[in-house]
Amino acid sequence: MTLMPLLLVARLRLGRAIRNLYDGVMAGESWAIVLAMVLGLVVLAAGAYIAFQAYQEASDDSEDVGLSAEEKNLMNRF
Repeated sequence: MTLMPLLLVARLRLGRAIRNLYDGVMAGESWAIVLAMVLGLVVLAAGAYIAFQAYQEASDDSEDVGLSAEEKNLMNRF
């Protein structure tokens, strides 16, 4: 039962941090602009990594089309 108040406090602090960042960017403060740009790049890189992993998984699956179960087992062994 003590987890819920901690989550509420964390949510409030995160909201306050985002609001401060937004206010700093709107005020033209360089620290806020740089931090927003870095956070944007991190989100972009994470999205690109997830997309690349999905692409790799899809391309690995497409190579196995038409193979029997035994052949797939042999390929997965190595």
